[in-house]
Amino acid sequence: MSPALVASHGIPREHIQQTGTVVVMGAGNMLQMAEPWLRANFALTHISDNHADAAQRYPHYLYVPPQQLSTLDRPFVIVTTSRAHYPEINAQLSGLGITHCLLDDIIGFQADIYPVIDVASLSAPYSDPYGNSIEWEGEVPPNLSVRFGRDGKDGRQPLSAGRNRLRIGAGCHFNGSNKITFLGEGSCVDLGAGTWMAGDFSVTASSNARFKTGERCTFEALIADVHEGEITFGDDCMVSVQVHLQQTDSHPIFDASSGERVNHGKHIRIGNHVWIGYQAFLLGGCQIGDDCIIGARAVTAGKFAPGTVLAGSPARVIRDNVTWRKDELTCSPTLLHLSDCKPSPTAMIQSIAGTRMDTAQALPAFHHQHTRFSSGDAGVRR
Repeated sequence: MSPALVASHGIPREHIQQTGTVVVMGAGNMLQMAEPWLRANFALTHISDNHADAAQRYPHYLYVPPQQLSTLDRPFVIVTTSRAHYPEINAQLSGLGITHCLLDDIIGFQADIYPVIDVASLSAPYSDPYGNSIEWEGEVPPNLSVRFGRDGKDGRQPLSAGRNRLRIGAGCHFNGSNKITFLGEGSCVDLGAGTWMAGDFSVTASSNARFKTGERCTFEALIADVHEGEITFGDDCMVSVQVHLQQTDSHPIFDASSGERVNHGKHIRIGNHVWIGYQAFLLGGCQIGDDCIIGARAVTAGKFAPGTVLAGSPARVIRDNVTWRKDELTCSPTLLHLSDCKPSPTAMIQSIAGTRMDTAQALPAFHHQHTRFSSGDAGVRR
């Protein structure tokens, strides 16, 4: 097997495992990310790098300068660097006559290091060597895919994922296309019992992030991005179509004089029984009190007291001292008083004397209807 052939083609793991001494070359971030996978698949004993400090950074390997690789028994070098930096190392190793390949070209590496999990295909809770996990209560929910990491095939920087956790409560229901993506480490997504996703639901959590819904929340379509912070919903919330929650900016902004970053992320906290209207956009720092209603296309990073209606961009209070129910007006034209409505799920559960009803049993009576809201709804005028 010539160096040129290996360098330009994907190679099965079995071929590498049958060689003599497997060596990794490149002591940067790629090796740090991929090391658990490499150690699980190969008997690694040596490291090579053009900088001798690799011996200090990875003392559990024997350091070999590239010029001395040929002294090893049938060496095979796995180059742990990006494809952009590979041509120079490829030329160096080919000139030395050393058999090698790029880590990304090993068959199975991309699928193993950046897994995409169809939750419905799981028969038991999921875990991987990087500390990522998926667990659920009750039946396995369909129509949900979970991605750990980003492979970079779209031109963006590849990102690995580790020590992330997805927990799905009992009675959760997913329609349409739903995905949760973990980028980085130490994040948690917690979907409360009885959560309904009626359309497209997309959450991206990166680097010490937390996304949490309370019980019995219903979503038509949501895009949420959280990074080094939190987005949390209370119980019994109702979210309309194309709602976007962004807890931090996608790029840094700096003070031109001091050079200090000025746009640090802030939490988004949404209380119990909050109705969020069509295409609303909630930004970092937003705090919404219980029983609030957020109008269509409202944009806000503000703090609002319980029982208020807010609308506009930037959003402002247009009515206070309100409450609401999930009853659909087109199906029940005689809803003239709060007493004409069905009780909220929480109130119904609490009213059943001597009977315990869990969230999954209580939810079907309150299945999510269309939730588009404008400033003209619910008697509100501007």
